[in-house]
Amino acid sequence: MKQKTNDSQPGYICTEHSSEVKIARLSLGLSQREMAPLLGLPLTAELSAIEYGKVEPHPSTIRLLQAYLDGYRPSDFPETHLSTNRKFSLYRSK
Repeated sequence: MKQKTNDSQPGYICTEHSSEVKIARLSLGLSQREMAPLLGLPLTAELSAIEYGKVEPHPSTIRLLQAYLDGYRPSDFPETHLSTNRKFSLYRSK
């Protein structure tokens, strides 16, 4: 993870609204504790820092989260009570 700066950082996605990561996680029906390891983050605190805009997520983290939103489910994906019919995207249409 990269500390958030005002400068454009090659290799990192600057999320306009960090809360989108949290909204995506909630739309999947997962807690931070459940979601962090699925994104390859060893600590829940790292996911929290992303969600609150303290650090920028790596592009691979965004791509993996988007894959989950698109319906990808690895064998260790937690069972949730939410429908997977919800559509949410981290990428804005132009």
